[in-house]
Amino acid sequence: MVSSAGGSGAAATPTWGRRVLITLVAVLVSSLLGVGGGIALVAGRGGGGGGSPTPVPTPSTPSTPTSTASAAVRGYLDAVARGDAVAALSHAATQPADTSLLTDQVLSVSRAMAPITDVSVPEVVDAGSVEASYRVGSERVTETFSVTEVDGGFRLSEVVSELDVSSLRSDRLALRVGGADVTGDRLTLFPGSYPVETGNPRLSYGDGALLVPVPGRVLSSSELAPTLTEEGADAFATLVEDALDECLTETGPAPSGCPFEAGVNSSHEVEGEGRWSAEDDPMDSFDPRLDGTDPTRATSYLTAGLVYRYSYTSEYEEGEQEGEVSVLLSTNAEVDLGADPLRVTFG
Repeated sequence: MVSSAGGSGAAATPTWGRRVLITLVAVLVSSLLGVGGGIALVAGRGGGGGGSPTPVPTPSTPSTPTSTASAAVRGYLDAVARGDAVAALSHAATQPADTSLLTDQVLSVSRAMAPITDVSVPEVVDAGSVEASYRVGSERVTETFSVTEVDGGFRLSEVVSELDVSSLRSDRLALRVGGADVTGDRLTLFPGSYPVETGNPRLSYGDGALLVPVPGRVLSSSELAPTLTEEGADAFATLVEDALDECLTETGPAPSGCPFEAGVNSSHEVEGEGRWSAEDDPMDSFDPRLDGTDPTRATSYLTAGLVYRYSYTSEYEEGEQEGEVSVLLSTNAEVDLGADPLRVTFG
């Protein structure tokens, strides 16, 4: 028997039909929500939400290699010259393992120090090598680039050079290259000139600059050995000179905290105050150098002839007599240039 609702003459939808329709709608909505949830999750990962730092983009191999060998070299050098790290890496046949210093920020610092200019690349269509020339700052560089044919196009076999800095790194002294802190034992860099800094104005790594003329080289760190800056050497010298001058104003034969003493005859009873003087200038022997195991510690050997003059009485002599003792100053001065304030010690 068919019933009617609201006086309509239309047949009512069967109960089982409504259930099927509702079920299908629910499944469709659930599927859409599932897809939407998946999209939100991917976007959340890529967007660096929650304050997480955005990683430095590292390109995979581009889908379309450069059509000619010379275009690959030109594209790479132009990218480095304008400070576009991602574009430079896109010309690599193989991506470097470490890209921490292969960034626009580091390239910007390098460009400010010594820009790459006057890039010249002859037209070469199909070859395994391309000779190119350019300037890094004022230095002219000519290099033959190895080019690899990949998927009908060309990419560079090498786009970076590496430098082992394990011998330079120390817990006591920072290492910064191109304005970025170095935490590993190896540097990976594009061609350019980079400031290498300690963060301490009294100390430097060599002359404070690293030239990377071409890619594909294993560089030497020998010219980046830690050294005293003029400011550091002057600070050390001032400390030593002031300390010795103060010691020479002492009146006793064995001044406390000073690197010298006079062996006064045991039969002499010193009367009043003695007087120290230097026959030679101790600073003539001042030659500061950094400790081999701690690059923040500077030392210098010091030597000079000193004299201690005094008045004395003795049971073996009548009245007050004058005596003097010659002393050879022979000591090492040391200062921790990472300390604040600086303090010199002798030993």
